[in-house]
Amino acid sequence: MKQVFSGFVLLGLMVLSVPSLAADLKPYNWTGFYFGVNGGYGWGETDWDYAGTPTQADHEIYGVMAGGTAGANLQLLTYRGGRPAVVGGIEVDFDLADIDGSGPCPNPRFRAESSIDALATVRGRLGIAFDRLLVYGTGGLALGKVDVETFDTWGAAIPPSGTPKNGEDKWRSGYVAGVGVEYAFWKNISLKVEYQYYDLGKDKHKVDNNLPVDIVERGEFIRGGINYKF
Repeated sequence: MKQVFSGFVLLGLMVLSVPSLAADLKPYNWTGFYFGVNGGYGWGETDWDYAGTPTQADHEIYGVMAGGTAGANLQLLTYRGGRPAVVGGIEVDFDLADIDGSGPCPNPRFRAESSIDALATVRGRLGIAFDRLLVYGTGGLALGKVDVETFDTWGAAIPPSGTPKNGEDKWRSGYVAGVGVEYAFWKNISLKVEYQYYDLGKDKHKVDNNLPVDIVERGEFIRGGINYKF
């Protein structure tokens, strides 16, 4: 009987202690600097127009990307009683990419090839936080290394390179915008998933026989990441 009574006493003490333990669990604070790694998959299209002519060699591109992230958040309000906090910040990232594709040229002997070999962004972030869950929108500057080439399927030496491949790569600038969600699993570690649309604008590249082509590069990507806050 004493054991049963002791058990009820212990159970009662545990129940009474739950509110005090819950009070000690402070809402998560997103303020701070962080860095992390990310990786994902991108797809898009290359609008390829031969300058001064109506001919085109448009094609789709797709592939993977991976890199690093750094940023800072400032939490403006405290999450309390179901009322979300407001979180703003800035984020930069740099990813190596293998997002490429090809299509036929107007001359079927040649193929048009393009790729994004690197992609960097500098973005603002603004969102609402439900304690450890942050939902945000993001947008800003995008920089991409775009490589454009033609390939002679006959394997002949074509000027100006004197090889079957001729082209030009350039760093291009544009914009990026998207949305994301991030969750802080531990005090300093969070996981995120985000979608972004990028547009690197229009620029000229030279291909075989120094032909100028107008290239519009745009697309989308989905990526995940892990961040460490300090």
